[in-house]
Amino acid sequence: MYEDVRKNCSEGTIISGVDVCDGEDGLADKTPEVSGKEREMDSRDLLQVRYSKLTFTLEFLEDTHLPEHKVSMLRGGIGEMLLRGNCIADRDCERCGFREECVVQQIYYHKLKIVPDYVQEKESLGYLYECSDRRTDFRQGSCMKFNMILFGNVIVHFPAVLQAVTWLGTYGMGKEKAVFRIVEIENQRGEKVLAHNDVWLAYLQPDYIADYVEQRMERLEVPECVGGLGDAVQMRFITPLTQKHEGRFLKNFQEQALVYSIYRRIFLLNCMEGNEMERRCPFQGVLEIEAQRAVPAKVPRYSATHGRQIWLEGIEGEMEIKVEKAFMPFLLAGELVHIGKSTSMGFGQYVVRKC
Repeated sequence: MYEDVRKNCSEGTIISGVDVCDGEDGLADKTPEVSGKEREMDSRDLLQVRYSKLTFTLEFLEDTHLPEHKVSMLRGGIGEMLLRGNCIADRDCERCGFREECVVQQIYYHKLKIVPDYVQEKESLGYLYECSDRRTDFRQGSCMKFNMILFGNVIVHFPAVLQAVTWLGTYGMGKEKAVFRIVEIENQRGEKVLAHNDVWLAYLQPDYIADYVEQRMERLEVPECVGGLGDAVQMRFITPLTQKHEGRFLKNFQEQALVYSIYRRIFLLNCMEGNEMERRCPFQGVLEIEAQRAVPAKVPRYSATHGRQIWLEGIEGEMEIKVEKAFMPFLLAGELVHIGKSTSMGFGQYVVRKC
């Protein structure tokens, strides 16, 4: 199923969305050697980031047509309803005197409590959307599911999100103005946050990324070994990965590029939570690609900024990889948090499985 490839692992710094030189400002600086045991002990402390994964089930109230890729539509529609329900400044965010307290800013552009000096662009870290349903035609009464993952203090703004999704169902979603009702919302523990029009906010209590990783480690039955590479596993990208390496977008999967991207995402989520974490990635040679299949992927989205449809590009596919156990918690955390650019558009989602 795979095409064998030679390892292509260069020394450049890979940081999703931000290119920096190897040096004091990068994640790839030289750092003291850290033993596998020490890194394994530290991993749970570095994954103390709160999250709540909410699965929405929508029922369509009439026949409708939706795009194959739905995350951009969901993100834009919910964002529009948030603005309609909360903005009092004619959407001029740069001049708005209420920007610090704006609900829309708190959800879609939540500030980092610790701001690294190399971050030069607005980060969308507090939420993710996921939708694996590629159907385009829906009949009246049929249902569709999507996930919204909230991180850190963004979780407390769920009532505003719920109101926005409810309004979107009335106003209509997408080009065809698809109307729907929310049937239920379920959290990551299978508890009903919303059912039969009743809402139980107590079920918004978050878990930690460390809890997710612990459950995944048990399910994968990661062998008890420290140091060296473990048995091969499959890493498959469900949505495209968009990532730069040395100023160029990747055309195939590269080992250290993946390691830096995963570490950077976890590092910035810790910055959002206010958790101290070493910004220089200590992991070198912890992931080895045995074989890979990478194919170009394009996803269309409508850009209000450009006033037209644009294309987001990346690569999809899968790899057989060997991973040092000390890095496995970070690899599994990446399943939940996504990696690379355009994660707010649903990109960078992958799953790790036994071969």
